[in-house]
Amino acid sequence: MNRRTLIVGSLSAALLPLLPARLWAQMEDPTSETVAGVVSSDRDLDMLASLLVAADIVDTLQEPGPFTVFAPVNSAFEELGEATLNDLVAEENAERLRRLLSHHVVPQRLDPDSLNPGTTFETLAGTSLRIEEGETLLIGSAKMLQPGLEVPNGYVHKIASVLQPPEPA
Repeated sequence: MNRRTLIVGSLSAALLPLLPARLWAQMEDPTSETVAGVVSSDRDLDMLASLLVAADIVDTLQEPGPFTVFAPVNSAFEELGEATLNDLVAEENAERLRRLLSHHVVPQRLDPDSLNPGTTFETLAGTSLRIEEGETLLIGSAKMLQPGLEVPNGYVHKIASVLQPPEPA
């Protein structure tokens, strides 16, 4: 068993008893044509899917939107470390987790052509994300891995890092 499987399995096992069955069923439906459905059906996004359920953001991402999710892949969450992940899912940190994940969601339909360097977008957390140009396109400080998974209510763009929102004022 590799480290990724262990972390994802541990995270899922820790979260499962806390999740309403209705929300878990929504995240497991790979036929769901929403940004939430894309996240739940992509193995590279298992950790994000589990955390979205824990943060109770799934219902929002199944609405008509539009939404663009800058989706950190599993390895991005693994880089945070097990202690940080456990801290994030602790009940007393629910608002912190919600803010972190909401910082990855823009309430606009952003196709790959609209991700121009120098452009700034407001997130669901009320924070800003700026598109930067580097060797590859950067969302904040995260490298874009796979742009443009399109669904009727928006887009999912895979990124290599977890974006940290600024501290609230």
